[in-house]
Amino acid sequence: MELRGKNFLIIGRAGMDLYPDPPGTKTEEAVNFFACLGGSSANIGVAITKLGGQASLVTRVADDAIQDEDTQAIRALNVKLQSDVRIDLSVVPIGDGLALARKK
Repeated sequence: MELRGKNFLIIGRAGMDLYPDPPGTKTEEAVNFFACLGGSSANIGVAITKLGGQASLVTRVADDAIQDEDTQAIRALNVKLQSDVRIDLSVVPIGDGLALARKK
């Protein structure tokens, strides 16, 4: 499927995916896990760009009073995206925050 020249806007939540550690361990046998940002919305965006399309992801981050691991990871991702020359990024202060990321 060719998506070159097509633009997509994905609206959804970002989540935290847990994977068995070390990689290759069966989930039911795992003692340790590692976490990565993910979620179906982010995965859809990655798939679209791999097929040549442009993908924008709209998601939000909870207010600054929340300091859980997921929220801190999303904030760290926003900081990383701001310095990535391959990404156009706008952070729009609506409510408690909205991040729009678009691949150049």
